[in-house]
Amino acid sequence: MSRIIDKNGRLLGKVSVIDLLVVLVVAFIAVALNLRGSMQVTNTSSADTPITFTCLVECIPTNVAEAIQVGDSLYDVNNSSGSGPLGIIQQVERLPGPGSKTELLPSGRFTTLTNEDYCNLLLTVKGSGRVSNGHYVINRVYELGVNAARTYYTAYAEFNGTISQIL
Repeated sequence: MSRIIDKNGRLLGKVSVIDLLVVLVVAFIAVALNLRGSMQVTNTSSADTPITFTCLVECIPTNVAEAIQVGDSLYDVNNSSGSGPLGIIQQVERLPGPGSKTELLPSGRFTTLTNEDYCNLLLTVKGSGRVSNGHYVINRVYELGVNAARTYYTAYAEFNGTISQIL
């Protein structure tokens, strides 16, 4: 019984195993390129949807709150890599009472802190982006979620806020 690969590395004594592997790799690449060229391209340019959300700003100094105006562009400090604003502020509502914020004490209990020189705001912001299966993405890169606490800024103010509602 003869050997399948002889001492010179030929398959059945006729074809070199290395040559056969090279031919198979070239054939695989040719088939892959042919399939790639014949595949249909899906449309990735769908229209953006208007997205309106509210942002609760707790315990902000009054002078900083007065610098936040309707018509200001809203940005995220940690995501301002040229993707544009998250949206335009449509409404600034000053909530009644002094500025207050719920804090966790070292004992594990919660307490509400108030400060007379501070106030709470509710901002209504209108942007545009993609909505898919309950996920909101503004400017194709910024994922928007309820209870997301972030640091935001406008042209004249920087503040911490929490997304309270997506309309």
